[in-house]
Amino acid sequence: MNEETLSLFRNLTELQGTPGNEHHVRAFFMKRNLRNILMNSFKTVLAECLAYARGRKKTPKIMVAGHMDEVGFMVSSITKNGMIRFQTLGGWWSQVMLAQRVDVHTDHGPIPGVVSSTPPHLLTPEQKSKPVKPSDMLIDIGADSEEEAKELGVRPGQQIVPATVFTPMANPKRF
Repeated sequence: MNEETLSLFRNLTELQGTPGNEHHVRAFFMKRNLRNILMNSFKTVLAECLAYARGRKKTPKIMVAGHMDEVGFMVSSITKNGMIRFQTLGGWWSQVMLAQRVDVHTDHGPIPGVVSSTPPHLLTPEQKSKPVKPSDMLIDIGADSEEEAKELGVRPGQQIVPATVFTPMANPKRF
């Protein structure tokens, strides 16, 4: 894979866009890429991003399709000790949520956090035998109180996205 293609995939995978908040992804396609590569691109009334290029008549037609949004979370409340309660956005599988690094998007910029739960040594044997439910998880941003979290700009309704880093695999055909 050449560096230009790898760079394109890096940019695409690092864009953040939870359901209903895909405007960064759409702008990337519509303004910076599709209009530079393809002849025609447009946005539908459903805010979908479509593009096409006219090719030779006898060549195969190719369609590339994908989601503009990604799974994420939304702040639902802040606990007295500064932890964030959240609701999931999209199709999360709860077994992969714990210890996820996240960014809480505030008006002051992103705040790093991590998805956490009650420590295992405080759980009963029955609780340890079951997956942790999302409703029993919290996001730790390092705040010591609800007031401190609010001073950092955290508010209910804000988007929370996984803090992902593009990582090519050892096999250059995979990423």
